[in-house]
Amino acid sequence: MKKKFNFLYFIVILFSIIIITDHVMMRNFGYKFSYKSICYDKITVYNYCKNSKHYRYLENEKTKSKKIITKINNFKIPYVKEVPEINPKDAEIIIMGDSFIMADEINVDKRLGNYFRENNVKAVEMGYASWSPYQYSRILKNNNFKDDAKFLIFLMTNDFLPSYKYSSYNFSNKVKDFNYNFMKIDERSKSLIGRLKNFIKKNSYIANSLSKIKQNKANEIYDKQNFKLIDDNLIEKNFNDCSFIKKYNNKIDKVTMDYVFFSRQEKCWNKIHKTSLANSLNYINQININLKNQQEAYFFLIPSGWAIPYENTGGKSSAKFMIKRDVVVSHIGLSKYLENKIENFFDLEPVLNRMKNDYPKPDSLYFYNDGHWTEQTHKLIYKWVSKILLKN
Repeated sequence: MKKKFNFLYFIVILFSIIIITDHVMMRNFGYKFSYKSICYDKITVYNYCKNSKHYRYLENEKTKSKKIITKINNFKIPYVKEVPEINPKDAEIIIMGDSFIMADEINVDKRLGNYFRENNVKAVEMGYASWSPYQYSRILKNNNFKDDAKFLIFLMTNDFLPSYKYSSYNFSNKVKDFNYNFMKIDERSKSLIGRLKNFIKKNSYIANSLSKIKQNKANEIYDKQNFKLIDDNLIEKNFNDCSFIKKYNNKIDKVTMDYVFFSRQEKCWNKIHKTSLANSLNYINQININLKNQQEAYFFLIPSGWAIPYENTGGKSSAKFMIKRDVVVSHIGLSKYLENKIENFFDLEPVLNRMKNDYPKPDSLYFYNDGHWTEQTHKLIYKWVSKILLKN
């Protein structure tokens, strides 16, 4: 009996030490973990959770703020406490986009939308990672916006890629599966076990560390692929040359290969690229169809960091993408095609290239590893977009 008591006593003491140590480690080093605010959404399939917080920790980035906390309001929109909340129905400008507009690498008051708000323009950002024209068309169709609202829709090259899981083409064709998966995730997170898991995730250093190790192991798959290094500048000067397709096809990651395709002119594309592109354009056309008479939509194509010299130098040269640091892979083929298909279309690649002349330091416009816009770029893009709106 005494032995059993001593054993139980030992177990209690051991677990107490583990829990206390875990708590101390979490308090001191827990800032290094990220926690997504992500919930099922009837319109967009997934979005921020209402009245929540989204935590992002930036690793391997040369930035003052490593931990970014984004507060989400009842409208599932990021907000700054000092600025009155804006109902999307009352907004003069609605900014839509993917992770570039989500911009969880920088504080809300340094994001594109807040510069409008600081200048007394009622602007809201409706964006989440990997959204595409599929989501934007549904947002416009299922919400009642102001009769004279302006929509700034930031497209990204991966919206059009046939190999990208969340492109309009793939997402719309598998929307039932996406709906089912996100509904199940939502159900599990609201269950007792799900709430317990979330509590542990937010409060346990050990659990988060194990999760991080698991994620790192998943990323190691790219280290074993031995992809070919992209060491050619794929730019406007040579965008008629289809031989680069043969050079890199089946030798690099499929998604990266799609970027190579869209750096070339239309004659170089495969049938699947044209099909994927047509799908996205269909949703963009639906956006224009659903506009009220006085409403306006402007479409801005965001280039990847590797389309701008010496930007996103860490991310582009990683084992996944294998793009040489001093190489540029433009989306010139895609942009030339879209400018003839979309009204009020603006390609941001030449805009950012001009900005690069003023900010020549590497990774000044895009983060070194993360690949999204820096604080500086949000402010520069705001100034440029404001001029476009004034002209129109």
